[in-house]
Amino acid sequence: METHPNLPDTHNSKQKIHLFSIGIVSILILIFLVNFIYNLHSRQEEERSLIRREARALISYHLVAEELLSDRYGEPPVLKSGHRTQHLDIMTRMRESFRLFSETSDHTLRIIGPNARSPEHHPDRIETRLLEEMQRRPDQETCFFYDAENGRYYYLRRMNYIHSCRRCHTLHTVNPTPAGGPLDEFAGAISLQIPSTVLQRASWLDIIVLVLFTLLLAGFSIALVVFFLRRISTLSASLARSNDALEIRNRKLHQLEAFKIDLFQMLIHDMKAPLTFMIGSLQVMLEKKIGTLNGEQEKMVSLVLRGCYRLKEMVSNILDVNRLEEGKLEINVQVIPICDFLESQTAPWLQQAERQDKSFQLECHTLMGQTIHSDPDLLARILENLISNAVKHTSPRTGLIRLVARPAEDDGVLFEVIDNGEGIPAEFMDRLFEKYSVLKNQADHRPNSNTGLGLFFCKLAVETMGGRIWAESEPAEGTTFVFHLPACRYGTGDKSESTAGQDVN
Repeated sequence: METHPNLPDTHNSKQKIHLFSIGIVSILILIFLVNFIYNLHSRQEEERSLIRREARALISYHLVAEELLSDRYGEPPVLKSGHRTQHLDIMTRMRESFRLFSETSDHTLRIIGPNARSPEHHPDRIETRLLEEMQRRPDQETCFFYDAENGRYYYLRRMNYIHSCRRCHTLHTVNPTPAGGPLDEFAGAISLQIPSTVLQRASWLDIIVLVLFTLLLAGFSIALVVFFLRRISTLSASLARSNDALEIRNRKLHQLEAFKIDLFQMLIHDMKAPLTFMIGSLQVMLEKKIGTLNGEQEKMVSLVLRGCYRLKEMVSNILDVNRLEEGKLEINVQVIPICDFLESQTAPWLQQAERQDKSFQLECHTLMGQTIHSDPDLLARILENLISNAVKHTSPRTGLIRLVARPAEDDGVLFEVIDNGEGIPAEFMDRLFEKYSVLKNQADHRPNSNTGLGLFFCKLAVETMGGRIWAESEPAEGTTFVFHLPACRYGTGDKSESTAGQDVN
């Protein structure tokens, strides 16, 4: 039975999601609480600002009304003694107006003073404290206070002796100095008391609505967050289970792939022995060491031998590609004289071209005696793959394959295999040297025997010997495969510089 190695991670993920959920809900609750407190404070400040404006307006209205009423009566006559009578002084009218206003409304409006003689003008406890504060600060014109214990707002407006007189004065001189203080001295204040009952009821109603709305919004938000987090948790658990299943399947696929590769390599490796025996036997027959062959028999044996060589080449490519990818292919570095080496290899390439009614040319433009340090067998295999590819993609009678070797700028050698075949489509150029990448034959009558390893092998082999390989082609104008090998450096090829090309074998 398969185990689930990711189950601890899944459990930890669930714990993290739960902690994240608690954190989100806590933050939401904190946000709503701060918002509620801020709104409550804002409403209280708005209420006090409204009361303050109302009190200022009421007192200003009464003062203006009394001034207008006083001006209407005009100036009283001056007596012989230097005094003038007051028909109805402004303070008396003001007190009467304040009394009537207080009796007909829930507001209390009166004149108070710290040394008032009449009990009706005596300040209460709150007003006494406010008067003392105004007396200490001559520049303070008004004072505002909320008595939370009794639920009343106090608004006091300063009064000086220049604007008032004592209750007992019915006559005053033209330039008097009233007893009790000089002109402009603090005399008291106009006090307006406003109950907060009505506003409190409205405020509490607003607060209840605000609380209900906040709770509703908070509950909806929290429910929405919890729903999405639970959904995420469910999807996360489902994804974890899917990942576990995929990991198990992936592990099985890796095991199956490793088994397939091992079996494939074993079969390919074991094919070399019977191939070698078949090739040896066919060569003995062609050499007529065990008897003569007629023309038809000799032709058939040659075809079979050519197919065996072809199969051996494929097997060698597969084995060498695996070794090159794993870095296990042993490289036998030798000093190779370029021209002599190419001329020694020309015979089989020329025969291969002639069998298909095509032409092969060798052009060695290197300086006489120039050498490189490389593996001769690996170099021969590279050239064999490229030339076979060129022969395959050229037409009989008109096909021409050229092998050109010339000096490179770094004292290395450039090898070019040039053909006049059908060329390579532009869309295939980027995939030319990829493993198992096969270009479909443009001539439908020609069978495709490619394995997709020929040019991939060439790329790995050239880079292993410190070089690089690329291709240049135009459709219907032929193809040129070019690879560069350094003269004396080995194993320093930059694989990132390899250019894509066509794969044939």
